[in-house]
Amino acid sequence: MLKTTRDMMLPTAITGSYPRPLWFDRSLDGRSFKAALGDSLFREQYLDAVAAIINAQEAAGLDIVTDGDSRFDLVVGGKSWFFYPIERLGGIHGHRSTSQGWMARHDIRPGRILWEVQEAYQPAIVTEKLSRGPLEYAALWQIAQRFSDRPVKFGAICAPALASMLWNEYYADDKAMVLDLCDIMNAELRELAAAQVAIFGVALDGHKVAPDHPVTDQQRCYRNRCGLGHVPACQHSQGIVDGFGEHVEICDILGPDGWNVIRATHQPKRRHHNDKRN
Repeated sequence: MLKTTRDMMLPTAITGSYPRPLWFDRSLDGRSFKAALGDSLFREQYLDAVAAIINAQEAAGLDIVTDGDSRFDLVVGGKSWFFYPIERLGGIHGHRSTSQGWMARHDIRPGRILWEVQEAYQPAIVTEKLSRGPLEYAALWQIAQRFSDRPVKFGAICAPALASMLWNEYYADDKAMVLDLCDIMNAELRELAAAQVAIFGVALDGHKVAPDHPVTDQQRCYRNRCGLGHVPACQHSQGIVDGFGEHVEICDILGPDGWNVIRATHQPKRRHHNDKRN
């Protein structure tokens, strides 16, 4: 039975990142989030930013709030959507000025805005087997949830979209690389669910980003989204996560079509925070 949104006619939430406050000028710069909380300037700015962003959503009357993706660095063109996880993966060394995935799909050439964006991104090179690093999604969500009585939604990029910003110089083919990425994201999202997140989104799935991708929709859906055994294809974005228990469901962003209806089955307990930011 649905609990979090059971009595809501149309649950409301924002999609995507929230504008970064101008005074929030510190960044993770590739550091572990937990380690960066030991940096007093970053800690104060980050916690104040998350509190302010959540407060603005509550004041607007939203039923479900987010941390605004405040973990992202102050960089060009939303680079951190891809590079927050990429910078924390093992097996990556060096970078190039163009993206193999984007060049193949978007007819990118000088004079087009995505050419400038990918040049700023500097896509990474995979030279060894990919391994999971300190993504720390659970810790990020827990920080945000303690600022609100309302459910906090956590959003993350999917594995196939990450692959579009990587050059494969290790795996026999891109399919093997994508499936390793799926397993890494699978483990991270399971840890997030174990922390009792009510709602999370997996964005920019491959069936919208790359319809000709060598990994099938069903393979991506199962391995990236934590074994959605009840969901036969990636277009079906709602369902209980296999192995997660009954407290969490998944939603996702379907490319330009926006968020599907968000539903969840767990009412998170309030986290108390005893300083002025609460």
